[in-house]
Parts: sequence; structure tokens; C-alpha cells
Amino acid sequence: MAAFRLAPAIADAFPDTLIALVTATGLRGRESWPHTAAAVEELEQQLADGTWHPADETDPRIEAWHTAYRSFGTNPRRIRPSVDALGRRLAKKGALPRINPAVDSYNAVSVRHGLPAGAFDLDSVTGDVVIRHADGTESFTPLGEPDTVENPKPGEIIYADTTGVL
Repeated sequence: MAAFRLAPAIADAFPDTLIALVTATGLRGRESWPHTAAAVEELEQQLADGTWHPADETDPRIEAWHTAYRSFGTNPRRIRPSVDALGRRLAKKGALPRINPAVDSYNAVSVRHGLPAGAFDLDSVTGDVVIRHADGTESFTPLGEPDTVENPKPGEIIYADTTGVL
């Protein structure tokens, strides 16, 4: 990845946006990460005990994402922001999905703090990563669904490199 950018239209539409970018090398994605497993189990136990619950659409952090989704023409109750969908899934099932240690780590951070998080394998990224509006011609394969192809709606906000949607 040469650079990480916000398209000018995104920066103009959401001038108060703050993005944290972390890069890591040498990660062993197939091996167990004990601290991640413990953090995920702690969240699930706190939910079961009733001492913690994920943010929902009444929380200002989630409502801000619902407002953003509405601004680009998406109904946030039909296609939910990732942090909202993940929190709802956790509340309903009592457990977070286990994908791999890296994904499990950012999922735990996301639901713990009510903020969206994501990651990319930089070995698979070509050129700059840009947050921009979809033009409607893009397609992508959702994580964990290798036989599925989806198309973002025109105006939906996407992460893309020079080859397409990430």
C-alpha cells in the first residue's frame, strides 16, 4: 500500500471524521493469539452476566453511522453499519464469530468501543487504499463467503485499491 486516502467527496461530506491507521508485519494469522481469545471470551462472559452490552442504535456512536448511511441513500436498518451488525449478532447469539486471530482482534475492539474497524492483507492490496463512493460497477467477495459476489450501490462508501473493492 503506497498511501491511505479519503476521496475529497468523503472528506467534504464527513469533515469531522477521524481515522486511525495501524500497519503490522509478521503477523501469524493461523496461530492462536491467547490475548485475543481471552478478550473475546471476556466480552461474551460480560454479556452473559449482564454487566456489559454492545452499543445499539440508541447509542450516539451507532446513530452517527446510521446518519452517514442515510446520507448516501442506504437504509441502515436494512444494510447495517458493520459495528451495528456485529453488536446485534453478539447480543442475539451471545458469541462473536471466530474468523482468524487478526479479524477476531478488531471485531473485539469494534464491539467493545462501538466503533467500526477493519483490516486488509497488504500483500493483496495494489496501489493506494482509498475510501470513496462506489460508482455501482464494482464487485467484491465478502469475507468468509468465497462463492458470493456482491455489488455496492452507487454512492455507498467503499474501501478500494487500484484493482477494486477491498
